[in-house]
Formats: sequence, C-alpha cells, structure tokens
Amino acid sequence: MDEWFGKGLTKRQQGLPGLAYYLIEVTSKEELLIIDHSTPEVEAPITWLNSRELEFSDPYGIVTRVRIANK
Repeated sequence: MDEWFGKGLTKRQQGLPGLAYYLIEVTSKEELLIIDHSTPEVEAPITWLNSRELEFSDPYGIVTRVRIANK
C-alpha cells in the first residue's frame, strides 16, 4: 500500500515503500545554478551529486533531484 505521509509524521525511512524522491529536469546549467542559489531562502541544504545534478530534501525526507536534461 502506498501512503502519502502528512504533516507531523515521522521522517521517511530508507527502504520503505512509497515515494522516495522525484526528479526535475532543467535545460541548462544556469537554471541549475538558480535553484542552487535559491535554496537558502527555503532552508533546504543542497547536495551536488555531480556537475549536472543536485538534490535536497523536505522536512519529511522526500528528496528532490534536479538535473540538466540530456539533449
């Protein structure tokens, strides 16, 4: 069963069923850098996975990955 965690529930544990992360693709390095520079505003520390991809997570452990789309 796939359940969407709500406000006030515990942080998602690795290995559990359900949404672990989602992926957003951007078209350029410039767009990726804009996202990188805007994360302090929402207090979401980012992790660069490589020169084309970064990720950050929400308070409930859902990870957002952002990468430059392959052309």
